[in-house]
Amino acid sequence: MAKNGFSMSNRVAVEAVTAGSTKTLTVDDCGKLLYVAQGSSITTINLPYTADAEDGWNVTVVKSVSGSSSANINISSSASDSNKMQGVELSDAATEIAADNIAIAGVALAGTQVELVKVGEGWVVVTRASTDGSIATS
Repeated sequence: MAKNGFSMSNRVAVEAVTAGSTKTLTVDDCGKLLYVAQGSSITTINLPYTADAEDGWNVTVVKSVSGSSSANINISSSASDSNKMQGVELSDAATEIAADNIAIAGVALAGTQVELVKVGEGWVVVTRASTDGSIATS
């Protein structure tokens, strides 16, 4: 009988998120890859409070389909975590991020992603997009 060692322990938990829904993450969602469909309504991903998440808590949000008329995927920090998203948007022209919210635009291609890791009192953000305008911040 084969052992389920390293290959099993290295798996990523993948969760599909329905277009137009709101997903509120908890500390138990650490390490997930959220595979998000886009539709005509905005999809919202709410991050846990930074005070509740330990250093290293992480999540990756990936757009599952391309589409020019699709609504945004919004990733929001809690109200008490104002301006705690810091990082870099990696696309045709790298841009520094300092924001409360990040959005994967409806025009973004499938595979566009945002990775967030809790470090100290904020979120380290790295985005991967194929074209400028795929990621917006506020």
